[in-house]
Amino acid sequence: MDFRHIDRLTIWAGIVATALVASLLAVLGVIATRGLLGVDIIYPRGGQAFQDTTPYQLTFAATVGAVAAGVLVQLLMYVTPRPLLFFGLISMLATAVLVVWPFTTAAVMLSRVATSVVHLALGVAISTLTTTVARHSWFPR
Repeated sequence: MDFRHIDRLTIWAGIVATALVASLLAVLGVIATRGLLGVDIIYPRGGQAFQDTTPYQLTFAATVGAVAAGVLVQLLMYVTPRPLLFFGLISMLATAVLVVWPFTTAAVMLSRVATSVVHLALGVAISTLTTTVARHSWFPR
């Protein structure tokens, strides 16, 4: 068996940094879409219903997503044989759901595309940074 040690301080410092990057990326996404495109980022209200999101709401969601990714990758590191493979697949599928979701709403097309692009950027950033943090906090015993 391949026993490894997880440096919890390193992984959680990286997760906090990832959450900070994700929150700033969320604010940038809202500012860019409103300022450049004149459209709002949307969030679900049930069925095809949607509502415009605020920078605070998207920042909070991105931060929660980054921390949840950190918890998930650490759990996978303890209990699965190929944790980064499983984490990559899980995060890829979660990102795909968030990218496709806006197209199930009745929002205007530009709002749907803008929301998808912001969700894609957040998913890729969180997934990439979390994987890198996990890889650098996992050492052979």
